[in-house]
Amino acid sequence: MRTGQQSPASRTGMPDCETSKHLLLMEEVMDNITGLKVAILITDGFEQVEMLKPREVLDRAGATTSIVSPNHEHVRSWNFVEWGQVFPVDVPLDRAKPWQF
Repeated sequence: MRTGQQSPASRTGMPDCETSKHLLLMEEVMDNITGLKVAILITDGFEQVEMLKPREVLDRAGATTSIVSPNHEHVRSWNFVEWGQVFPVDVPLDRAKPWQF
């Protein structure tokens, strides 16, 4: 780390040892999610980046993600200051069953 840069721990306010434990736990969790089915519960107006980035990480780690929504066909995201992308709903909320995920 260069002089003047903050460590990840100092940016989060956690001591270095706590950050290391957290990162190790996250690596272990991400190594063990292959085949896990994850429901992403959203409706119109959700912040686009707050769904896309976590979904990308989960998908890359081997999870299967599904958009679950009270809407039946699609949901429309919000992208900072304007409407964003439209995403298809995989499972309408009224048809979703807890054991599916």
